[in-house]
Amino acid sequence: MQVMKGYPDRLTIEDFLAETPFCFFSQRLDELCPLHWHEFYELTYILSGNGVNTVNGTDLPIGPGTLFLLTPADFHEIRPLENEELRIYNFIFKETLIDPELRERLFRGDKRIACCDDAAQTRRAADFFRLMEEECAAAGRFGAIRIVRNLLDSLLVLLCRGEQEERPAQTARSPYHPGVQRALLHIQHHFREPLTLEDVARESRLSANYFSECFRQQTGIPFQRYVMDLRLEFARSLLKASPLPVTEVCYVSGFNTLTHFEKIYKRKFGQSPRVSRAASPAGGTRDSG
Repeated sequence: MQVMKGYPDRLTIEDFLAETPFCFFSQRLDELCPLHWHEFYELTYILSGNGVNTVNGTDLPIGPGTLFLLTPADFHEIRPLENEELRIYNFIFKETLIDPELRERLFRGDKRIACCDDAAQTRRAADFFRLMEEECAAAGRFGAIRIVRNLLDSLLVLLCRGEQEERPAQTARSPYHPGVQRALLHIQHHFREPLTLEDVARESRLSANYFSECFRQQTGIPFQRYVMDLRLEFARSLLKASPLPVTEVCYVSGFNTLTHFEKIYKRKFGQSPRVSRAASPAGGTRDSG
C-alpha cells in the first residue's frame, strides 16, 4: 500500500474501501513508509527482511514471520534496516469483518497492539496470505469473498495463539464484566472519535446508569476520564513521534478546542504540548499551531 510522504497521512475508508470491505496488497519496501494512520484495520505479515515498525511512538522490531494487526486508533511508520528490503503482505479491512470473539481475545483488557513473531504459530500465515491474494484477484469468482473472510479468521486465530504463547501465565478470562470488556474494546479503537456515555453503553448492552457505575467500579475512573486519558496519551505520543502542529494534534486526538486541550494536557503531564514537542526528537520547526 503506497503511502504519500507527509506528516502524517490519514488513509480513509472512502479512499481505500469505498466499494469493498477489504483490499489486499503485496509490496516491497526499501525505504521508510512514513507516519500515517487509517480508518480501517490493517493485518500485515513480513515475508522477508528486517526492520522496525514504530506504533504509537514505540519501536517494535519486525522480521520474517512477524504478524501484526493495527486498529483505527493507531498511528505508525515502517522502515527496513539499512541495506535491507522488506517484502510484505498487507490486508486492510473494515471493522465489520473482525469476529467479536477474536477481537476480544486479541485486545483483552487494555491491550492495544496485537503482534506475534512466533514461528510455530505463524509459519502457515504466508500460505494463507498467498491464498488470500489469489481470491482477492478473482473477487468475482463464486465464493471468493467467503474464502477471504475465512482466511482472515484463520490468520487472526494464529495471531491469538501467538499472543497466548507469549503470555502463558495469563488467565483466559477477562477480569472485567463482559459489558465493560465490550465497552473497553470499542473505546480503545474509537477514542479519537466523538464518544458519549450513552453510545458506549449501547455497545456494552447495559443501561447508561448501570454501565457508568460498573465502568467506574471496575476501571477505577469515570468513563469520561478514561476516554480523556487515552486521548492525552495518544496526543503525547504523536507530539513525540511527528512534527505535526499542536493544533492538528489537538483535533486528531479527539479534542474540540485547543484551549481545553492545552489546559488538561498541562494538568496531566506537568508541561504544555509545545514544551513536550520541543523536548522530543521530532519537535521543532513545523509547529505553527
